[in-house]
Amino acid sequence: MLNAITEADPDIQEMWRNNQRDGQRFEFGVLQTYQNEQGIAQPAKTHPTAILVDWLAAACMAKIDPEQLQAEGGFDDAEVREIGAIWDAAYEYGSASLLDLDDSRLMDRVKQHVARRLAGL
Repeated sequence: MLNAITEADPDIQEMWRNNQRDGQRFEFGVLQTYQNEQGIAQPAKTHPTAILVDWLAAACMAKIDPEQLQAEGGFDDAEVREIGAIWDAAYEYGSASLLDLDDSRLMDRVKQHVARRLAGL
């Protein structure tokens, strides 16, 4: 995904090269904690945006690999079905789909989309 963005915009490509030349690195990581409004460190899983993402990820997992979700989360069959119903609801309203991020045709579409978006800015 990052390659699709950098390849679509020459300015981003140059910035990326400059960062690499200057010894800067970009690393993906996992949010472990965040600071709440009082400046107190909180577990990332309690952040409002993380909660929604977690539920959608669990709902997707309930559909594509319910056994893994059950094993990792300790859920029973009924709970896995309930969690999967979240995915069904999102899918029914047209706002959820599964994408294979290793699919080269999909990556081409992402590049085209990013290029169109950047051209419109």
